[in-house]
Amino acid sequence: DLGFVAHFEGGEVAGFTFLAGGGMGQTNGDRNTYPRAADPIGFIRAEQCVDVARAVVTIHRDFGDRTNRRHARLKYVLAERGVEWFREELAARLGFRFDAPRPLIWQRHEDWLGWHRQDERRWFFGLRVVSGRLAGAILDGVTEAVETLRPQLRITPQQNLLFTGLEEEARPVLEEILRRSGVRLPYEMPPVLRHSMACPALPTCGLALTESERVLPDVAAAVQQEAAAAGVGEEKIHLRMTGCPNGCARPYTAEIGIVGQSPRLYSIYLGGSPLATRLAQLYSHNVPLEKIGETLRPLLAAWASERTAGEAFGDYCHRIGMDALRERFLEAGR
Repeated sequence: DLGFVAHFEGGEVAGFTFLAGGGMGQTNGDRNTYPRAADPIGFIRAEQCVDVARAVVTIHRDFGDRTNRRHARLKYVLAERGVEWFREELAARLGFRFDAPRPLIWQRHEDWLGWHRQDERRWFFGLRVVSGRLAGAILDGVTEAVETLRPQLRITPQQNLLFTGLEEEARPVLEEILRRSGVRLPYEMPPVLRHSMACPALPTCGLALTESERVLPDVAAAVQQEAAAAGVGEEKIHLRMTGCPNGCARPYTAEIGIVGQSPRLYSIYLGGSPLATRLAQLYSHNVPLEKIGETLRPLLAAWASERTAGEAFGDYCHRIGMDALRERFLEAGR
């Protein structure tokens, strides 16, 4: 709904580009609901952030849908009234004009997994935590590592864990603890599983229509198998899976988004950006769980043979377009 992106000048925060009107959720069968990417609205100084946030909330209060909870999101206000209207309304409520948004350039989306320099003396280590679930062997390994090395910890938006502030001599100790606990290190994981996410879904989420977290390893393995058969098994593919259309694992910005529709049936979305800066588009509805890998097989093969140099799977699908992909690989098989 509302985001602030910092800009630095000379090592100091110069201000923030703020965005509004984004959101992942939608409702089955309701065409008035849909995922939407946020729009850059303007640039402000740090001390103006709270005032801007307060004014944005009042716009949603006064113009948002108060009759239909499924449609009561700021993103629909911007979609229906327009970004320029929103800027004018916001400026009027603030009592001042803000600057145009500064360019936003994203360099990477995936986490910093494995070992990386933190500064001249210390290191940090990114641990892949599949679906963010700290349980069993990985919980034992993390617990022992924390008790032994006393690192600082960071939880990431990609459901992973960073061990920070580690000295050089701690590196082999951390790896030995994790290996002894049976934890796979990031570079030992196949790419699809390494770059995947899932929401909890069944049995703990009351909104879930079908499985997500519990079946993700099998789905990732099926997609990985098809990618390997096509000769692209070592390539990164960002896959996101949810047990309902609310989109908590952000499937609508993934290269492959798998969205639960009903028990063991899923919609497949394709063409999101590897940087998560572009929405994916619906490719196929009601794909059985056990057919997900098979459904993606011809697409992965086409990407392997038709991609341009360095072209990611999501970028390839976006370039070709959903209508063309469906005509080639779905309608031709009917």
